[in-house]
Amino acid sequence: MLEGLIRRLFLQRGGGTSQTLLSQLRYLDNLVVDPSQDHRTAAVRSEEEGVADIRRLVATSQTEWSWAYMPKVRLWVSLGKEAHPQRSEGKDGFVTSLELDENALDALLNSYDEIMLYHFHPRTGPLKET
Repeated sequence: MLEGLIRRLFLQRGGGTSQTLLSQLRYLDNLVVDPSQDHRTAAVRSEEEGVADIRRLVATSQTEWSWAYMPKVRLWVSLGKEAHPQRSEGKDGFVTSLELDENALDALLNSYDEIMLYHFHPRTGPLKET
């Protein structure tokens, strides 16, 4: 069941650097869903530890979220910008759309050779209550 809630996408590019983004990150001990627009959160964790954090968030978060994971440096960076659940037209229930911070993703793509994108849909909240 969890496999359908967490998605992983592998990206490869790289070449440049973006110290601006890296210097503006707010480092935490664990991955969190943080829709704040004034900063981007990050955590230094293994892939297994980050996935364990996401599994906990699947059970508690009210909204979907996304991160980039750079395996060579064990760095997780939050990429979510805004997620708004809304009643769907012509269907029972809610739909949501997650806006990604494309500038942050582009900076990471230009800074790291390998990036994995993780994305999840929560088990709780308006999406599941209807």
